[in-house]
Amino acid sequence: MNRNFRFMTLVFALVLALGGSTFGQERFGAIEGTITDANGAVVPNATVVVTGDAFNRTVTTNSEGFFRLQQVPPGTYSIEVSAGNFDKVTKNGVLVSLGSAANANTELKVAAVGAVVDVTSEGVATIDATTSKIQTNLGERALEILPKGTNFTTALKAAAPVRPEPTAGGFQIDGASGSENSFVVDGQDVTNFRDGTLNNNNNIPFQLIQELQIKSNGFEAEFGGATGGVINVVTKRGSDEFHGDIGAAFEPSELFAGPRRILNASVSRLPSATNRYIFPKRDEFVNFFPSVTVGGPIVKKHLYFFGSHSPQFLDTQRNFTFTDGAIRSYRTKVQRDYSFVRLDGQVTSKLQLGANYLYNPIRVLGILPTFTALDGAGPSTSSAAPNVAAQAELGGRIPATNYGFSGIYTPSQNISIDVRYGRGYLNEKLNNYGIPQATNYICGDFPCQLGNAGARLFATNSPTVKDVSIRKGFDATLGIYLNNFGGRHSFRFGYQYTGLSNDVDDGNV
Repeated sequence: MNRNFRFMTLVFALVLALGGSTFGQERFGAIEGTITDANGAVVPNATVVVTGDAFNRTVTTNSEGFFRLQQVPPGTYSIEVSAGNFDKVTKNGVLVSLGSAANANTELKVAAVGAVVDVTSEGVATIDATTSKIQTNLGERALEILPKGTNFTTALKAAAPVRPEPTAGGFQIDGASGSENSFVVDGQDVTNFRDGTLNNNNNIPFQLIQELQIKSNGFEAEFGGATGGVINVVTKRGSDEFHGDIGAAFEPSELFAGPRRILNASVSRLPSATNRYIFPKRDEFVNFFPSVTVGGPIVKKHLYFFGSHSPQFLDTQRNFTFTDGAIRSYRTKVQRDYSFVRLDGQVTSKLQLGANYLYNPIRVLGILPTFTALDGAGPSTSSAAPNVAAQAELGGRIPATNYGFSGIYTPSQNISIDVRYGRGYLNEKLNNYGIPQATNYICGDFPCQLGNAGARLFATNSPTVKDVSIRKGFDATLGIYLNNFGGRHSFRFGYQYTGLSNDVDDGNV
């Protein structure tokens, strides 16, 4: 059966934020503050220079001594403030968090000797009093020290509203099921649009991540597709200095707890009531997670790169002991590839361009039978168990890629323009290894040779040739920020396009 459908959604949004800072398809933060002298008087026309990874911008304070930098990538920055007859002041370690405005109020002293102020709160975001959003931000430093696994969803439970729920779509946020959440990576929605969950392909490892944000309430119109929560991820960038790391992690089965007992559904054929429970053995495995990352300048102060290759190898063996004393072992090998490259260009201090590409397929060789299929209602002897060689040939591959392009233009402190395009590809043809590529008929309103109406004539012969899902997204946002309009206000006008398609050939006629 071949199915091919395509649909698209167009969203026009006008967002008015009073007294607060607003951001595009949230991939940035902001820095703002007021410059004063020792007596508390504001200092107009002071020069503020902000530098950080792949970012450099200079602004001046207005007549109220106020300055604002919009569209600042998450990370740690250095701020240098200078004015007329005052000492130059440098603040190091100013943390910009995703979707928040970092406070950089600075006091200048009359010229004498230079001063350097070191901010000691690196890794801790300042409270943004200009917003009413309920969100949790986990920066690079916080992610380093949290107890977690290898992929970013293992850190979500660090946010108070999040509760892991394997039977409810993955994660509940403030009570909403996992299928109501949206997962966004670098502005690109990577949620599976058919079941609302996150595929392992897009559950990227921490080596790629600069900041992780969990929104539970009050989030912007751009995330209107989420009726639960929003999980927003921003990847790392290059800088003017070369940096990188090489490492590996292991997960041996000996460090994991054993499985719980299973209640046997077929008590009648067992010799006594004492055998009502099945006590499965713990799977034997050693999972291996190597990683290498590198970043740096291509053209200093203008073009930067960051790259990472973090494959994951999961090798698992499951042993079964049958009532006839025979032991059979089944094995599966899973390889997840996460290869990522990102380019960031600063054409001028007002114009930034970016591109990113993620190659993230998954390959499975060998399928493990479940205990239900081998015990209880299933075969109790080894002669009736699934063939080990046949199980080893089952599996499949899920090709996947994501890429995106973006441009940010800030002609002044009061105007910002953000444009982004992204495309995600996913081909969920996982279970097509070891299955004959013959025609698989489904019976209609007449009795089948091997079953009733609606049954498959060949129950095991259903290979998926392709199941391609493609999501395209385009966002354009104009931000206007007014300081003397009965207070400070932000207006944002936006256009958002999402195009979805699904092309399926599952081998049935």
